[in-house]
Amino acid sequence: MHSHGGGGGGAGGGAGSNSPTDAVPTFPGAAASNGSGSATSGTPKPKRKRSMIACKNCNERRVRCDGATNGLPCSNCKHAGKSDCQFIESKRVRFVACTRCFPSHSLGARGRFESRDGDSTSPTIGSKRLMTPSGGGGAPRRNTTRRHSISGTDGEEWRKLLQNSASVHRSTTGPVTYLGESWHLSWVVQEQLPIDEKPLHMPTLMMEDDGDVHNRVNKELWEKGAYVLPRYEVRDLLINQYFEVCHPNYPILCKNTFLQSLQMNTFSHQLVQAVLMVAATHCDWAILQRAGYVSRREAIEGFYRRTRLLWDGDVEPDKITNIQTMFLMQFWWRAVTDHKDPLWWLSGAIRMAQSMGLHRSAERSRLNNRDKRIWRRLWWLLFLRDRQASSHFGKPMMIDEKDCDVEPLELEDLEGEVDRVQALCLLEQVKLAKLVSGITSCEFSPGAARDLVGRMQLRESCHHRLSEWQQGLPPELVYQSNSKNLWAMCLQITFLSQLLLLNRPVIYTDITLPDKIRKPSETIAGNAADAITKISDDLVKMWGARYMSQHSMSCLFAAMTVQMIKRRSPDPKISLDADRKLRQNMKNLVQLDKILPMAGWIHRRYSRILEREGEDDEARNVNTSSSRYNNSNTHNSSSNR
Repeated sequence: MHSHGGGGGGAGGGAGSNSPTDAVPTFPGAAASNGSGSATSGTPKPKRKRSMIACKNCNERRVRCDGATNGLPCSNCKHAGKSDCQFIESKRVRFVACTRCFPSHSLGARGRFESRDGDSTSPTIGSKRLMTPSGGGGAPRRNTTRRHSISGTDGEEWRKLLQNSASVHRSTTGPVTYLGESWHLSWVVQEQLPIDEKPLHMPTLMMEDDGDVHNRVNKELWEKGAYVLPRYEVRDLLINQYFEVCHPNYPILCKNTFLQSLQMNTFSHQLVQAVLMVAATHCDWAILQRAGYVSRREAIEGFYRRTRLLWDGDVEPDKITNIQTMFLMQFWWRAVTDHKDPLWWLSGAIRMAQSMGLHRSAERSRLNNRDKRIWRRLWWLLFLRDRQASSHFGKPMMIDEKDCDVEPLELEDLEGEVDRVQALCLLEQVKLAKLVSGITSCEFSPGAARDLVGRMQLRESCHHRLSEWQQGLPPELVYQSNSKNLWAMCLQITFLSQLLLLNRPVIYTDITLPDKIRKPSETIAGNAADAITKISDDLVKMWGARYMSQHSMSCLFAAMTVQMIKRRSPDPKISLDADRKLRQNMKNLVQLDKILPMAGWIHRRYSRILEREGEDDEARNVNTSSSRYNNSNTHNSSSNR
């Protein structure tokens, strides 16, 4: 048995204090005190137990290993797909265990585990940490000298990472520099050019002494596990799922370029971690099980933390890659209290895109046609998400169309990224996003005109534009009841949510409006909410919850708000119908909660509202019955008298 007073709580096997982002603590909780106390304190502080051993791979990376607790392979090696997970031979401690405790790790006399002929029933510590007296002769202090000073940079993975960094020559500014008209430098540089030849995107203006910052390998982040990736087969399965389920909704990546970078080992670790995070959100659960994860959230959080570590470490110099990373990061919203919410990441991506001039026409720039198409696609995807997020969260739009003159998104801009139907769906989504500006100006902008006649005219104009959009849909995207066309279903949900957004204020805000104005809007919003409910239910049943995007879930939430209010109608028929549809949506939220945490948060909020209203209804019924009983008794007493 080892002593509690000395070095029994220290780390062993060279495991440093920096734990991997997704590691599980070896011994959860604090060590129990034995009552012996300390030389300087009457009450001993609880000590966290830590593993005395680590496998070779974790020791080289200087990250915490849970192999002694959970068996080999440890969690880090399991997720990384390493089959050579073996305990190291410690030069500091000797850990002896019986074969009953560790039946698969009898490594011989000089191994980390030795057999005692099966007599021992629990591991015992063969030696303790060295103790040296303090200078004043007081309580002993722990010797902080490491016997294992392996830096973690002598393995094959580290060499591959350095090769990745050396082979990538990504510039910090891109091929051009954007000069806004009000920037004084723009006036100086373009002074001698004719007015009709002045480009906004000039050749890069970096000076010779500015240098060129390339992909930076951060050794500290390496030791924290920020560069850890799943084994190749799991990584490739996740990436395939990303391009199958997620990429068609928002093709922010260049698919061929990204896949080629993986093959050539020239990829951005930051971007790959973000892609894997989104893929883990919508992939088939069997893939994550194969990778050794116990829950989907554990996998997503692991990729999210690694991306955050690399992002905060400023390791990626390429602006386009950073825009892509921030765009993907908006799709993981862990909690309402998280200050780096979807809008935080999206606003950063938009601002960086504006600093590069993606919002301006590149017709006169020296960019090649391929880059022009990529820039155009990136900008319109940012525009699309800006409008979607603004309408869902009730926040101001970050992009003002008056500041933009970029060319419209065309089919050729999406060529090679998605198929024809998916491309057409994206084009129609962007057209709908442009209509959001009119709707918010009409009903939600605090600076807009508030006169009744003007708002009615704006509302009619918005209805007319939505109707024109619906009539102009290509045949491939016309929604048909009971259809299995995923993209027609998603597009119809978006259209219905716009109708609901336009008519909701008329019903629930302007209660003073006459019925001839309010009733038509109430009918439109109610029908839109019911249609969203049906399509969402069909989508989950036919395709699965993982094909529901964050945007579609927000549209479903909008429908639930209408049904919650209709549920309070004094008309029993309307109330019961709304209650039935609301509860059906809540069942689907349970499925979505496995994919998107915010679905679970919405479900819990609505459950509490329903419980509270149910209690109020019961109390109201009791009071009504009691009142009737009292009135009856009073009547009987009067009759008897």
